[in-house]
This record gives sequence, C-alpha cells and structure tokens, in this order.
Amino acid sequence: MKTKSLNPPRVILRTDQKIKDNKCSVILRVIVHNVKRDISLRVYCLESHFDKINNRIKKSCPNSEELNLLIDSGFKRANDIIFKARVNYQPLTMDDFNAQYNVEYEEQTDNSDFYTFVESEIELEKKKSDKSQYTLNRYGYDLAKLQKYSPKLTFNGITESFLANLVHYEIETLGNEKNSANNRLKFIKKFLYVAIKKGLTTNNPFKNYQIKYEVKNDIKYLTLIEVKKLKDYFATLSNKHHHYRALKSFLFSCYTGLRYGDNSKFTLNDIDNNHIKVTTEKTKAFINVPLLSHAKELLNYDLDPSLPNLATPSNQKCNAYLKEVAKKCSIDKEISTHYARHTFACIALNFGVDRNIVQAFLGHTTSKQTDHYAKLYDTTKITAMSKLEGVF
Repeated sequence: MKTKSLNPPRVILRTDQKIKDNKCSVILRVIVHNVKRDISLRVYCLESHFDKINNRIKKSCPNSEELNLLIDSGFKRANDIIFKARVNYQPLTMDDFNAQYNVEYEEQTDNSDFYTFVESEIELEKKKSDKSQYTLNRYGYDLAKLQKYSPKLTFNGITESFLANLVHYEIETLGNEKNSANNRLKFIKKFLYVAIKKGLTTNNPFKNYQIKYEVKNDIKYLTLIEVKKLKDYFATLSNKHHHYRALKSFLFSCYTGLRYGDNSKFTLNDIDNNHIKVTTEKTKAFINVPLLSHAKELLNYDLDPSLPNLATPSNQKCNAYLKEVAKKCSIDKEISTHYARHTFACIALNFGVDRNIVQAFLGHTTSKQTDHYAKLYDTTKITAMSKLEGVF
C-alpha cells in the first residue's frame, strides 16, 4: 500500500453544522487511502473567531489559548501516526489509524495515581493543623469536581491538553466562569508540585501552561435603598419563617463585612466591648470590627455564649432563600451570601470611611484587594462635584 496517499490531517471549521449560540464545530479531517474520517476536537467557536488561513482560534475569542491547545493536541496526535507510517514506509489503513489514535499516549514513565496521592496529602494537611477548615473543605470540593470530570487520573495523564480540556468542559458544559475553572487548575498545580518536590514525578505541564485569571470589576453589591428594603422585610418575619435565619445572617454581614463562613461561627464570647473580634477562617487574619446598633439588634443574647450565635443555614440554602427574598423585595439582582460583604465595603467607602480602615475591617492583606470595592454611587459623584463647584 503506497504511503504517498497518506496526507497530513486538516483542521476544518464545520460551518454547515452549527450548534447553540450559532457556534461551529472545529474538526480534524483525516484521509487514509481515500477513506475519510472527521474527528471532533470538542472545540466550538463563532465563524468570525476562526482564522481560516492559519486554522487557529483568534485571540478575540474567549479562552482562545485553551481551545488552540486542544486543536494542537489533536492535530499532533493524528499527524504523528501518519508521519511515522510515511517515514518508515509502513502500510496504514483507517482501522490501523483509528486503533492508534484512540490509545492514550503514555509518554512519561511514572503512572502513579494522582488522586490517591492527593487524598494522602490532604490527610497530612489535616494532621498539621496549619490549614483552615475552609481550605480543607475547598480541597475536598475541588477533588470531587475533578474526579467527576475524570474518574481516573495518573501523574502522566496531566498534560497541557488535559488542562485545556478541563477548562473547556467547565466553561462550555458546566457553564462556570473561567476563574472558577482555573481554581481546579490551581488545585492540580499545588499537589502536582508537591509530588515533583517529593520525587514522585517529573511531569510538569505548567512549565508552558499559564493559569490566567480574568480581572473582574463587576463587584456585586446592594445599594443603601436595597438594604433598607431587606431590613423592612425582615421586620415582618417571624423567627420560624424559612427566610428569617438566612436574611438575618445576610443583614449582619452587611453591617459588619464578615464573610459567610465567619458569620456562621462567631459566638458571643467573640464580642468584647461592642467589638466583634475574630480570626477569619479563610485567611487567618485577625479582625476587630465595632458593632453598629443595627448589628447588635440581630444578636441572640439568650444563647449560650460559646455557641454559634446566628444559627446560619448552609451556604446553598442561604443563597436559595436570598434569591426568593430579592424577588419578594423587588430587587432585580441574583443575591448570594457574598453580596453582603461587598455591600458593606461599597457603602463604607461611598460614605467616606477611610480605605485603610475598610481594609482592616475586611481583613485584606493588601489595599489592592480593597480597591475592587471602590464603586462610587452617582450621588457620591454629584456630592464631590458640588464641592468642586465652589472651588472653581
């Protein structure tokens, strides 16, 4: 069988078969001795985002780097099979090609189970007691998400192509934001580097694969008027209403800036001289926040001072209830527990609280973190310009 009829694979955009959002599928077309096979690369983009000359996804397309990695990986895999047959003058049928293409490449010598290693490392982290419960819970969450995507994973299975596929799956299939998908990469990178340090593997796809987070300026918060709507609605609720505990916790965060995790655990013993003093669960930062009268009204002074004071529902339930509350109060926002912390920061900064003080209240290690909350209301801008009126 002549090898000259073995041509390199071609990357093609299928404009004739569009899926949701008017996107087209990018495929790999392989022809072996006049037998054609179209291989799905699981890459989809708008026709305007595809460079037909270079067969690449344009930079204007979101996640173009990951998508091009998937294209490159599939092309290299198919081209290697055809190139090897050509240079060695080996006969190759489409069945031969399919058999070789569908076999996972195992280029590294170490084939240890990644998940077994991660689970053992998490157990070690628990014994050290230098990680917060939030961090340990986050490890478990990321591990479960990763195992759902890929039930089996070896060290050598973690390739640039695997990372790109994972991000693509989280964004396109699960509908997650890129920063959320990148958290899974960060999790893999952390434990992979531990394994490399311990000499368990030499495989490091992160040498050439950078985790790029999207800088977001769309801090989600409530206005003072919207907070008042929630406060008025809360005043109508009995303590047996299913919205009561979730909204009580949310309002307390609006008045203090506490995270949901800290909000659900503080006790009356953490309150001294009208200040709430806690070490945050997430960052281990110590914060000391004076309590507003509105916040003090929400405390349960009849409860055992060593028990969590607000009896907050789970984060999932809180978020579900808060969305119902927003609809009830005619607030057109997808409220979640973290809105409260953002709301506290934005209102404080708009009403003239020094940025360094807000940073201390929030437990931020750098002013750059606090700067994200510096969203000025129109009324704040008008007040500032009215001051300049007299100056000019």
